[in-house]
Formats: sequence, structure tokens, C-alpha cells
Amino acid sequence: MAHGKGIGLLLGKNAAANPTLKKMIQSLYTQGVVFAACNNTLKRMNIPKSDLLQVAKALRGDDFVEVCIEMDEQNKRQLAWLNTQMQHRAPHTLTVPA
Repeated sequence: MAHGKGIGLLLGKNAAANPTLKKMIQSLYTQGVVFAACNNTLKRMNIPKSDLLQVAKALRGDDFVEVCIEMDEQNKRQLAWLNTQMQHRAPHTLTVPA
């Protein structure tokens, strides 16, 4: 799990432009290591998820790209469900002044 400044290790020029680092990350990936990025850190550092997708394409190939896309779709479904639940329950909410 990469969070804080550790995300910089996997993103941008650091990983894609450094052949040694790229080779190490690819080696770990082929051994079954799963890389993940903290969503709170992404938001706090204003890093778009599309950047993760670009890095996945540059470093690890199709498997990681598919996982990124699947996670993004799952997040969208969860947000849609949550919005639906809030809209459905909002009219039934009673607010009492303190």
C-alpha cells in the first residue's frame, strides 16, 4: 500500500523513467506482489486516478490496467448506490432542533 510521499515511488517519472526501479517493480509484480494506492492520499495530493492507469500501462501491462479499470467501475457503482440510498431516505428524515 503506497500512501503519502510513497506514492511518488510508483507514479510519474520516478518509476517509468528509471529502468532499475521499473525492473524491480515488474519483478515484484510477477512474483504476486499487489500494489495499491491510498485513495485518501490520491485526493489529498490531487493525483487523478488516470495517472495510476498511465503508470500501470507503462510498468506492468494489461493485468494491472484491468484491475485499475475494474476498481474504478466498482467505486462508481458504490457511489451510485450510496447516492440512491441517500435520495431515498432523505424525505423520511426528521430533523429536530437542539
